Amino acid sequence: MITKRNYLVSFLKRLAQIVPFEFFYPLEKLSLCLFCRRSFPPAAVFVIALPRSGSTLTYQCISNRFFFNYLTNFSHFFFKLFFFSSLISYFLVNTFGKPSSFRSSNGFVSGLLGQAEGLVFWRYWMNFGLVEQELIDSSVLPNRFNYFLSVLHALRSFTGTPFLSAYLGHILCFPLLSELFPDALFIRLRRSPLLNALSLYSCLEQSDSNWFSLFPVNCLDYQNHSNHMKAASQLYWLLHKLDAIPSNDNIFEMQYEKLCENPELVMSHFKLFCRTRGLNLRDRFSMPSNFSTRTLKDYPVEDVQSMKYCLRSLVLMHGPVPSLKLLDLA
Repeated sequence: MITKRNYLVSFLKRLAQIVPFEFFYPLEKLSLCLFCRRSFPPAAVFVIALPRSGSTLTYQCISNRFFFNYLTNFSHFFFKLFFFSSLISYFLVNTFGKPSSFRSSNGFVSGLLGQAEGLVFWRYWMNFGLVEQELIDSSVLPNRFNYFLSVLHALRSFTGTPFLSAYLGHILCFPLLSELFPDALFIRLRRSPLLNALSLYSCLEQSDSNWFSLFPVNCLDYQNHSNHMKAASQLYWLLHKLDAIPSNDNIFEMQYEKLCENPELVMSHFKLFCRTRGLNLRDRFSMPSNFSTRTLKDYPVEDVQSMKYCLRSLVLMHGPVPSLKLLDLA
């Protein structure tokens, strides 16, 4: 059964594919100049996480609990008109928005105002994809990035709220991201490695493709291996990148299991973290008392044992990873 909301989302998606965006650029740039105040810093918060580690739930929790500018499905459809689509989206969210249902399907949140990860958006504005490349083509960065920053300045000036993103591809290019946004705050999200790997494996088993989500360049050697080893190698090399992010005053450490156990407490800690760094967040909706989460008992024993074997093999072959301990894989 096709609901009215899903029909509207489909209609807007088709509309976005035929809109002549170039005709609206002059008007958007003129409007941008009216609101862009360089003295108002464009505060931004980025969630850095592995796929299947709870990034979508974290995204939903933060945008439900506090006021943020973030990509909705609406603004993602019209991503080339970043300023206009963000303003319209912000108005819709704060006029008609309701508390989040905290539901998603492999990272997709349904509905016109659902939180969008923004694959097409980040590919266009920053050339950040889901496949790691040895060299990132930065030829389009200067002009688009300067325009991107102008939009963030204008949005902060107009709405008084910071920008929030939970795009998985940012873990593949964190050094560049932190260089481009030196004043941004980052959330390093972690989940139990074994459960994370098993969730990756389950998604890979259900997909029609040869890989699921992010593809680190080191995984090229494992493309012809079993799905257990593919998921294990994906987790192993992405954990390398997550652990390599240096701990500093701009990084908030978040544990997925603790978020599920007491989301209100974790959100209050995050709010305090932001306040001590000069970013005051305004409260929005309250949080549920907890979220259910899967445990090892929810997976077949043979899958758990196979995943432990694959992860142990990777550690012994390529070396240890701080957050992946052999003791936990015994």
